[in-house]
Amino acid sequence: MASLTKKKIGGRTYYYLRETARVDGRPKVVKTVYVGRAEDLEALLSGSLRPATVRSLAFGEVAAALRTSRRLGLKEAIDRVCPKRDQGLSVGSLIELCVLNRATSPTSKRGLAAWYEESSLSRLLRYPARSLTPQRLFDAMGALGEEEIRKVEEEVVKRALEAYGLTPETLLFDTTNFATYLDSATPAELPRRGHSKTKRNDLRLVGLALLLSRQEEVPLLSEIYPGNLPDPKTFPRVLSRLAERSRALAGRDPELTLVFDKGMNSKMNLGLIEGTPFHFVGSLSPLRHKRLLTLAAGEAETFPGLAGVEAWRTEAQLFGRQLTLVLCHSQEFKEKQERGLAQTIARAEKRLQELARPRTRPETIERRLPEILAARHLSEVLLIYSDLATRTLRYERNERAIAELSQTLFGQTILMTDQHDWTTEEIIRAYRSQAAIERAFRQLKASDLVALMPMWHWTDQKIRVHAFTCVLALLVLRLMALEARRAGLGLEAPGILEELRGIRETVLVYRSVGRGRPRVVRTLTECSPTQAKLITILGLENLAP
Repeated sequence: MASLTKKKIGGRTYYYLRETARVDGRPKVVKTVYVGRAEDLEALLSGSLRPATVRSLAFGEVAAALRTSRRLGLKEAIDRVCPKRDQGLSVGSLIELCVLNRATSPTSKRGLAAWYEESSLSRLLRYPARSLTPQRLFDAMGALGEEEIRKVEEEVVKRALEAYGLTPETLLFDTTNFATYLDSATPAELPRRGHSKTKRNDLRLVGLALLLSRQEEVPLLSEIYPGNLPDPKTFPRVLSRLAERSRALAGRDPELTLVFDKGMNSKMNLGLIEGTPFHFVGSLSPLRHKRLLTLAAGEAETFPGLAGVEAWRTEAQLFGRQLTLVLCHSQEFKEKQERGLAQTIARAEKRLQELARPRTRPETIERRLPEILAARHLSEVLLIYSDLATRTLRYERNERAIAELSQTLFGQTILMTDQHDWTTEEIIRAYRSQAAIERAFRQLKASDLVALMPMWHWTDQKIRVHAFTCVLALLVLRLMALEARRAGLGLEAPGILEELRGIRETVLVYRSVGRGRPRVVRTLTECSPTQAKLITILGLENLAP
């Protein structure tokens, strides 16, 4: 039983809260709590329900990313390769923090400390914010060379396979490139001028090759290469690394199937695959293999799960080997190509109208006309009549050529594989899964997700580490999405991140009573049903305040 009692000390009255209980059958004071003077009681009664300060910290996304990173053993893997310095945070601690930042709220190295303090990581990790200076972060990045990156990636991927039960029997391979802002005088070998996939041909580029597990859409291998290297030449480098990685993970030569697009095609590359235990699914350009379009003469296969798709199948000698070929026609793909051509023609006609103005100089017409007609099929579907001497330019659409493209070429895809036992539908679905790696590239370059671009580093070593932290951030995001998908939540990484960002940690600081310390209460904001499910699925209960 509790009661309020008072004592006079030095002529002043003080109040105490005393709790009594029976001990051995007799009443006894078992607890005494000092409350304060009368004015303290008044302040307590009037202000106890109103906090002095309130802070809101990011919790959901950073806690989920931290838990995933710890399941992968990321910090420990880096520290094993790069031993800790004599003082301060370890390389693994700093690089892990960079990965968590990239996966949740990408910022610059200068802004990392402020982001850290405004998140629950300051409570969960307890790193001093003063140790997160740009110089310390760059020092940590400097400890990871090319060989160290490969060792860390191999160990982390092995942990991912074990912890998440990944099934890498079929792998998706593709390449992209990203722009740097380095001038020509900067002495770096990786950034080179080449064909930009983001249309930034004015900037130096760095290439990135990525390998994803088809079923889980999780990155398992990455390779940075010079930006002027064409796609077919990156394939041998990745194939040799894949063979080494597979043997290291499985202890033997596993049977894997690689899925890649026609940009990787060459007799040398397919010959390299033939010398490995790997199979493949690829494609051929209908423009370069028009003779194979005659496969459509026979009866077509249709598939209940692939609406609007017809396919014809045969075997033939190609690239020096016997391959299964599938000619696939998609009505949806055809309509998409028709819309794309119509838009391309409309843009070209608008530019031609400007070029056809009477005062346009002949040299301007001569220079700009090839640029306007450079897009695919435009030189076939637009008839140009120009006379430089009289400065006249006319054009018209070749409707017959447009109709012929629509009837013979649009909607057609030619697939090839050495998986002769696979059904036609399995081959088509395997190749269509390439869309997953395109989504991965978009997430890597998205400013609100991983934000691989813009990239402000100027040495090859820092560029490699920056790209590596971005790939690790993508791995973290994809594993979070995998857990949610397996639990029945149909959300991709961007949707999951949006839900998690709505789960915040609130810090309420109440005024002290008497000479006591301020009372601090931490709690999570109210969650929606989806957010509550994510807390359970991702195991965030133990990280909550």
